[in-house]
Amino acid sequence: MNAQKLKAVIFILAFLLVLALIITWATNWDAKRRAQEPEEPQQTEQIEVTPEPPQETPVPAQQPTVPTVPTPKPADQPTQPQQPTQPQQTAAPTVPTPVPTPTPLPSGQLLGSGSFHSETGTGLNLICDWKAVSVEGNKAEITLTVSAESWSLHLSDMGNNVFISVGGQPAEMSQPQMDHDGGYTVTTFGTRSFTVPLNEGTNNFSVAVEWHFNGSYSGTPLDVIECGTTITLTR
Repeated sequence: MNAQKLKAVIFILAFLLVLALIITWATNWDAKRRAQEPEEPQQTEQIEVTPEPPQETPVPAQQPTVPTVPTPKPADQPTQPQQPTQPQQTAAPTVPTPVPTPTPLPSGQLLGSGSFHSETGTGLNLICDWKAVSVEGNKAEITLTVSAESWSLHLSDMGNNVFISVGGQPAEMSQPQMDHDGGYTVTTFGTRSFTVPLNEGTNNFSVAVEWHFNGSYSGTPLDVIECGTTITLTR
């Protein structure tokens, strides 16, 4: 090592030693100064506490004392006189108004009669005669007699080709044999009776007769010869 480098090292070490002594001295001096200064009293922060006002305890209101009244025994209560029991009024029964019963007609009394006939425009027609009599007081019996009028006619008998209806009640009748020449002739087919109800006042009954002739007369075709009317009976 040369002399210059050695000198430089010695200089650095000396500088560091002087610097350490200066720092040590300054530290000791500052500590002594602080020790000689009087310490200031530390101020303690005081928290002011505001006392709360005392709460008043509510005094419950006194309920008025109700004197207890003793309940009187049944024996102590005055006996009230019993009121006399009034009889209940019973409603009078409703009496239905009597319906007058119509006076019955004497049986067999004639109520009406008449006749009606067909209109074929030829010499051959139906003739119907009727008669009504009272039966059983509130009924009537209508008897119908069916005949045919003609001049000259030749027919054999035929069963159930005449149809009758009185008040909706049906009946049948047979055509008899008719064999005659010359003048005017009435041939009776027969009679039929019908029992119908007879109410108070006016009573109407429809009557219809049909003869299924199925032929011709005086050159006029006559399939069905018919006639009818309305019978009115009053009670």
